[in-house]
Amino acid sequence: MACFDLGYFHHMQASRALDPAKARAPYQQACDGGVLAACTNLALMYETETGVRRDYGKARQLNKRACDGGEMIGCVNLSLIYRLGLGVPRDDTEARRLAKRACDGGDPGGCSNLGAIYQHGYGVPVDHKRAIGLYARSCKTGYAIGCSNLGMMHEFGLGTPRDTETALAFYTRACSDGSAEGCNNLGAVYDEGSAVPRNKAKAKYFYDKACQQGATTACDNLRKLQ
Repeated sequence: MACFDLGYFHHMQASRALDPAKARAPYQQACDGGVLAACTNLALMYETETGVRRDYGKARQLNKRACDGGEMIGCVNLSLIYRLGLGVPRDDTEARRLAKRACDGGDPGGCSNLGAIYQHGYGVPVDHKRAIGLYARSCKTGYAIGCSNLGMMHEFGLGTPRDTETALAFYTRACSDGSAEGCNNLGAVYDEGSAVPRNKAKAKYFYDKACQQGATTACDNLRKLQ
């Protein structure tokens, strides 16, 4: 695990002016040694061009190695690669298979991604009720994005009666647990004054919080509000 720890240190310090490229070699060594979490972390570096040149092909190979070895986050990432067509032809069937494998394997991200597939009808008929069940399963196990997605279903009445108070509760939970999307959605609720009285200060706070986490939509909303 020493190589993984060294890679993780350099990777996570990328925002502190250290050289994230130094994470690549330790991660690769750890991945080759069977530490599957190192494979997925290295894949993320290739996907986001962190310390290395973007290479979706390498990211796919690394995530596949992890997924084949039972690391469910690798299956989640691989599902997204196929759904979005990153370096490969888009394949909704394969994306769904991988998301289901991850969800069945206990990964809440897999359940959330599978919920999105049924919500939007990616290669399957739209099924909002099934999407809600998958988002709820994801949220229940602490996956913030799943909570945010569940809030959205309640806010817009997709597969369930419209309930803005319930939506607000899920957005609040998602934001508190680190979801930029949840914070942005929470900001929008206060900005629009739908479920609660309009509160520009709170809207600004939550938009800013989401923006600081990299949500470009929230940054745009913040600029419009100011």
